[in-house]
Amino acid sequence: MIIKKYLAKEIYAHLFVVSGILALIFLSNQLVQFLGRATAGKLTGGMLLKIMVLEIPILLGFLLPVALYIAILLAYGRLYVDSEMTVLQACGLSQKQLLVYTQIFSLFIFILVLLMNFYLTPWLYQNKDKILAANPATIVINTLVPGRFKSFNDQNIIYVEGVDHATEEAQSIFFARREFVSIHKKVAGQDTTIKVPTWRVLAADKAYQMHSKTLQGDFVVAQNGIEYSGVPGQKNFRVIRFKEYGVRIPDTENIKTKINYSSLGFGDLWSAAFSNKKAMAELQWRISMPLSIPILVLLALPLCRVSPRLGRYRKLIPAVLLYTVYANMQFVARGWIENGTIPAYVGLWFLHGVLLIIALSLYVDKYQWRVYWQKLTFWNKKP
Repeated sequence: MIIKKYLAKEIYAHLFVVSGILALIFLSNQLVQFLGRATAGKLTGGMLLKIMVLEIPILLGFLLPVALYIAILLAYGRLYVDSEMTVLQACGLSQKQLLVYTQIFSLFIFILVLLMNFYLTPWLYQNKDKILAANPATIVINTLVPGRFKSFNDQNIIYVEGVDHATEEAQSIFFARREFVSIHKKVAGQDTTIKVPTWRVLAADKAYQMHSKTLQGDFVVAQNGIEYSGVPGQKNFRVIRFKEYGVRIPDTENIKTKINYSSLGFGDLWSAAFSNKKAMAELQWRISMPLSIPILVLLALPLCRVSPRLGRYRKLIPAVLLYTVYANMQFVARGWIENGTIPAYVGLWFLHGVLLIIALSLYVDKYQWRVYWQKLTFWNKKP
């Protein structure tokens, strides 16, 4: 019992540190991507913070298997280098018992990853999609930066001198919108209809956002200003002075978005998997994460056996490279399933089978391999 507690403590301590470091690395990468969207005015600071909070458990569902794999390599590698494992083996701890204990220790991580991938992660993706699909009218004022131009929908430009985030009002606003109008023009003696850009330029003392139930839309309302509209190069500009002027913000709810299979619940995903290749790829991906844990544990034990003279990191780099190839091939195979390159019954399962064969082969000692080789090369034996 003392040995079990000691081994479990070593593994979980390293698992906590490794998973934290890996999550920090991947979270930093995600932060850089979403900071670009926040800088472009598509996300507010509050939205960015919510997304980062949701990303942490999503990343852990993917990183816990590899974190456990590296934790076993580091924990048991130290025990071998410090000769503690030799002492434990002298006290009766066999390799079979060590494997059984380690698989029991990993059972908690297996159940945790299983629950996260099948139930928690889809719910997190749903909330993340809701944040990213927020209507621009709900964030247009909050994302304005005083003294900087902001463009959205590639046809609208806004500039403000000041923003009061408490009242969600902008002061001294400049707004320009590009539209296209059709005009008739003679080209080579023939009447031709061409589209020319027309601009609507507005300047007002302040602006705020509102939702109109009557017009069923969201608007940015400007107060006490003037608007110029017309075609550049022509003199027939129209000038309007106003007390209030509303500009409709495009409604993203009417824009059809692609189905995100990562946000589907297990029941819906299972129903769609047999008729949709992308759903099948997502289903196999979710199963692969917990399924890889016992295989990685089986692989880690022989790779962590090192001689005290050679150092604890002698086999760490080859072990990490082996997992890197395995993980990258999972991404490739997932794409193959989505594209129909490989059938669904092959899917990701062949990768787990190959890794399992590699792991089992490491438990055969070199003398036994020599016996197997001699049996395979019986035709070379002299009569």
